Amino acid sequence: MKIFKQKFRTSAVVFLLLAIVFGAYVQSEKQVDRANESRLKSYLLVDELRQSSDELTRMARSYVVTGDQRFKKYFQEILDIRDGRVSRPDGYNYIYWDIVLADDHPRKVSTERPIALLELMRNAGFSEGELQKLAESKANSDVLAGIELKAIKLAESVGHDTTANHELAEQMMHDKYYHKAKADIMRPLSELYKIMDKRTFDKVRTAERNAVVMRIVFMTCFLGAVIMLWTAYRELNMTLGESADTIHSYLLKIGQGDISTAIPVPPGAENSVLAGLATMQTKLQIQEVDRICDKKKIAENESRLRTIIESEPECIKIIDARGRLIMMNPAGLAMLEADSLDQVSGKQVIDLISPEYREQFAEMHKRVIAGESMNSEFEIIGLKGSRRWLETHAVPMEDNGETFHLAVTRDFTERRAAEKALRE
Repeated sequence: MKIFKQKFRTSAVVFLLLAIVFGAYVQSEKQVDRANESRLKSYLLVDELRQSSDELTRMARSYVVTGDQRFKKYFQEILDIRDGRVSRPDGYNYIYWDIVLADDHPRKVSTERPIALLELMRNAGFSEGELQKLAESKANSDVLAGIELKAIKLAESVGHDTTANHELAEQMMHDKYYHKAKADIMRPLSELYKIMDKRTFDKVRTAERNAVVMRIVFMTCFLGAVIMLWTAYRELNMTLGESADTIHSYLLKIGQGDISTAIPVPPGAENSVLAGLATMQTKLQIQEVDRICDKKKIAENESRLRTIIESEPECIKIIDARGRLIMMNPAGLAMLEADSLDQVSGKQVIDLISPEYREQFAEMHKRVIAGESMNSEFEIIGLKGSRRWLETHAVPMEDNGETFHLAVTRDFTERRAAEKALRE
């Protein structure tokens, strides 16, 4: 049993370690998810900077061509969102402005605080080199936005040269200087994609490698726990000597009093629980044989004692603490002129005493129940009316915590009459 306890404790420690390793493994898998999420978020933020530049170009060109004030309004709104002057709308993504233009009204604005795109990038964990590229691209985008604003103002000018101004504004939005400014935006972004891709990919790969290591450790601990549990189970079976169900069935039979069914002990299980159970059963069988013998002897002694009491010529009776007659032998029944014990059993003995001696009997009975031994003489009245003088020796008797009055009584009526006649 000591070995089993040691193995059980070891198994418990291994399972605790398994739980810790499993928690670490889950965290490593989550780290992979977080790394992928960070990678995706980084790409989305960089794409937003590129997409905002494209949207600014689209709005500016559309306004220059159509003069629709919506495009100018959205142009300014894109700048304000990017610079953190207004909150981001809900669902702000690639198709946002296409849906807004189609619906002809702005979508619901988020209740979150305004935040600049560059600040979002800093919070996303971009490296210092990446932030420099972002800042360079953002500055170039602001330069391009300045060109676009000049084109918008030029398109808004009125006068004798309005048509020429419109043509010049459109030219500003498509000439080589504009495309060069556009390229200046995309060039840092292209370099940023390479740097960011390597950083995020390395982070994901590291997280995946850690997850694989933790998975291997977890599987190793799991196999170790299974092996320890199996060895503990085998040790338990060796300790028990049989399966737990078999031991339980033997215990049930013994508990129900069935000790006759033999308990076989297989070789090698001499020190097992099963062997102890078999030994206990053998002892119980011996005790049962002794109990039966003792019971037989007690029955014989009771029969012998009953024979002695019933053949005793003097009265033997037992009276309870309330003064009721419990037992009386045939000699006593004859003194009371009773044909059977049923006629007097449960009756108050004091009612069988002559009235003038009842108080004396009550005092004697009280003292006997209190623990004294007494000798007394009384006159009794039989059931058929005859009067007899009895000489009684009474002693207290205890049974199951209750005190009784045991008395041996001799009839001395004839002797008393002879003594009276002699005196006379």
